[in-house]
Amino acid sequence: YYTFYNLNKTKIYHHENDTLKDWVLKDTHPKDVFLTPMFATHPILLAGRSIFFGWPYFAWSAGYPTHIRMPQYERLYAAETVEEFKFLLMGTSIDYMLHEEGFMRDLQWQKGIYQKILDIAYQDERNRIIYKVPKDWSY
Repeated sequence: YYTFYNLNKTKIYHHENDTLKDWVLKDTHPKDVFLTPMFATHPILLAGRSIFFGWPYFAWSAGYPTHIRMPQYERLYAAETVEEFKFLLMGTSIDYMLHEEGFMRDLQWQKGIYQKILDIAYQDERNRIIYKVPKDWSY
């Protein structure tokens, strides 16, 4: 495993042999975009993939308009109809959506339509589920 230290000496552990990271490296394209809960660090990021939103502090402090993307991000996870979900995906280039128990901020997200209409591309023993977004839905 790796140990990273930040300025206040808080330790963050990342296991080098993570099955999710290995899957991302092997089965996705380097330019694929993931929709994830708000993470500052995650195996998807350690695999070098882009995420649609991520932890907002870094983008916000660099001057990006996070206040515009945040509502779209939240609605994607909570969309209740196929039509709303497809509309929200338009123009995002999102290829995959991650559902990870314990990191879903709102119980409403637990009931999002995406779980019923997208195919599972990856699932592991830690109940991390990655859904594949059809190409013609997000472009």
